[in-house]
Amino acid sequence: MILFDYVFYTIALFYSKFPSHSYMKEFAGALFLSLFQTLNIFSLKRLIIPFNGGDKFDSLYTFFTIPLLLVIFNMIRYYKYIDYMELSRKWGKENKSIKIFFVICYFTISMIFFLKSF
Repeated sequence: MILFDYVFYTIALFYSKFPSHSYMKEFAGALFLSLFQTLNIFSLKRLIIPFNGGDKFDSLYTFFTIPLLLVIFNMIRYYKYIDYMELSRKWGKENKSIKIFFVICYFTISMIFFLKSF
């Protein structure tokens, strides 16, 4: 969960730098984190259960349900239980370029595995 907290904090920090979008920082962090998690889950699903042209309803159901559940889970987690200011105290003194580098690496690795699995 530390990796996810770190990704959430970095994305929320990025959005807090723009005055017109600073009110959306927690939402953006939870949404992008859910996107990354969804890519990872779909990649693992494809590696474990190869696509064999199965039921299209199952594919659509999975395609919409998993991201929606992750967004709801992350929104509850980061709005109710994990405070942005607490994460700011924990990681606020780190070099910003290192934060961005780690998040970009996580996103790149997630995208590569996702694209390779199809």
